Amino acid sequence: MKDIVNGKRILLGLMSRGGMIIFNLFTFAVAIFSAFTLVSLFMNPANNIKEVDDILNAIATIFVGYGVALEERETIFRIFGSVGSGVRAVEEKLNHLSHDYGLMFLVIALFVEITSEIVKIPELTMKTPYLEETMVITGISLTLYLLAQLFAFTIKVAHAADGCEIKNSN
Repeated sequence: MKDIVNGKRILLGLMSRGGMIIFNLFTFAVAIFSAFTLVSLFMNPANNIKEVDDILNAIATIFVGYGVALEERETIFRIFGSVGSGVRAVEEKLNHLSHDYGLMFLVIALFVEITSEIVKIPELTMKTPYLEETMVITGISLTLYLLAQLFAFTIKVAHAADGCEIKNSN
């Protein structure tokens, strides 16, 4: 009961192979619907930049947070202990995938936030035609790239045991 209260089981469950797959699919679904909304808002002639900015920032924040958590997967398991007796080779593969994709999610999502913030620079400071549209298109493009990478990461996590030697970590 103590593990549930302090969140240990929840955290380890989210960072497990199955937990990551479920979280990735949920995040992918939310982000893909958000991406469709972004495109429709951008194509609408009304000034929807505030809504586009809010959605871009929300998606970026999710990926920044998730990227940091993924990068630290190995440390989380070292601190809190592992769930069951996993196959060492699979866990090592998942740790490497998590670190690499976590860093990628973090950096790309930060660039999404940067494009969003550039739009907020007053026009008096930068008199560049089409700056807003260019930055929004860049943010949407980076968000779509994040989705493609999330999909690739999910496939790799699902197949992490392929080709791994079965040895218990005991």
